[in-house]
Amino acid sequence: MKQTIKLFFLMMLFFGYPSISFSQEAEIAAEETKLGEETGLPIPRYVSMKATRGNARKGSNQTYAVNWVFTKPGIPFRVLDEDGNWRFVETQDGIGGWMFSSLLTGKRTVLTTRDNTPLKAQPIENSRTIALAEEKVIGDVLKCKLDWCEIESNGFKGWVQKTNLWGVDPEEIFE
Repeated sequence: MKQTIKLFFLMMLFFGYPSISFSQEAEIAAEETKLGEETGLPIPRYVSMKATRGNARKGSNQTYAVNWVFTKPGIPFRVLDEDGNWRFVETQDGIGGWMFSSLLTGKRTVLTTRDNTPLKAQPIENSRTIALAEEKVIGDVLKCKLDWCEIESNGFKGWVQKTNLWGVDPEEIFE
């Protein structure tokens, strides 16, 4: 009888423990893949400004005060929350607020994060440099590989290392 109880406890320890770990992993994964209640799209995600002028407010309707006024079409934002037709967004500098969704678009853009960011002909370090971009230049994202994104800005098209961009996550890969 003692051996049966010992065996039972050993089996519980051996087989029971992974299920606890698995449920914890599932909770963490669920948090990482939060979807917006309005759009069903992942949060956080990146969007850009479609309008030529957009107010970012303290709350998710027009009665709230304006925190910031953005006047540059194409500026990338990170969407952190949704409330109806409103999106809570932030910039590279962490500023932002609630913006009406019609001011935004899903078109992907990025900002360069340092002066003299090289746009390369190919996604390799020793490739020919096509142009050098100043800090905070906005570029349209064409595609991203593991460490590089191809962007287009001001008539120049080239590859930039992700570490020099804001508006794409390190693990993002897309065509």
